[in-house]
Amino acid sequence: MVDAVLHAWREGASIGQLRCEWPLLAASPLEAAPPGRVVSTAWRLTLERSPVIRLGDAELAEALYAQPALRVFFPFPSHGEFSLLSSTADPFYEEVPRAVPSGDGLWNVVLLRSLWSPHIPSRVLGSRLGAREAAALIAASVPAGSGPAVEGGWPQQPPARPPVIGVIDG
Repeated sequence: MVDAVLHAWREGASIGQLRCEWPLLAASPLEAAPPGRVVSTAWRLTLERSPVIRLGDAELAEALYAQPALRVFFPFPSHGEFSLLSSTADPFYEEVPRAVPSGDGLWNVVLLRSLWSPHIPSRVLGSRLGAREAAALIAASVPAGSGPAVEGGWPQQPPARPPVIGVIDG
């Protein structure tokens, strides 16, 4: 294998190409996940509390994973919040409500307005819920036809932003 990698490198293969061809060279276990297994690998690493992935709150992660409808989404904790995404890389697509800490180990379930869904206003669906209650509410709020997560970035572009009235360019 080493000979093949060195030969490919000398022939001009990029690091990305080498990592695709030989997963052993991947920068992380998530990058080494075989096609079709990125989401399940991310969940495994999250639940195992692996230091190579964003971890988030352990109790909430377990509660979210306990909901079969949520296991098909990419777990993405960040800045204390926990999102479940419909794509595994940038551009990320979020169509499922997220859990936002409300203090004292409790969670708000929030549906955020985004460029992807400008017709849906941001709103709080539930406040000060325990991890299991928040996970159940998120699972009950998955839009019909959502998931499973697309491996890689979301293939579609968000809708164009409407022009802002009263703003003068220049």
